[in-house]
Amino acid sequence: MLSAPAREWTIAAANAMPRGRVPPPFEGRLVVTLLLSPPLRYGRRKWDVANREKLLCDLLTKQRVWIDDEQIDVMLIVRGLPDEKGFVDILIQEH
Repeated sequence: MLSAPAREWTIAAANAMPRGRVPPPFEGRLVVTLLLSPPLRYGRRKWDVANREKLLCDLLTKQRVWIDDEQIDVMLIVRGLPDEKGFVDILIQEH
């Protein structure tokens, strides 16, 4: 069960994804790098990158970017500097 803020974040992330013709999902073993930058409005409040990582992996599975997040062999998560709205930068490589 997702909290209201988690549902809002997931919807915003899904809406930010490219639309239209998309490539087929990754099928091989993956190396994933995530740069997660919190929005400025969070200030000093807790912003947990591990919580965003799971939401993001579930979203990428649902959006058919890959078949399942069990394909990930290596994942690097970097907390970026706060940004006006916050953002996620993703690099996915098959190996």
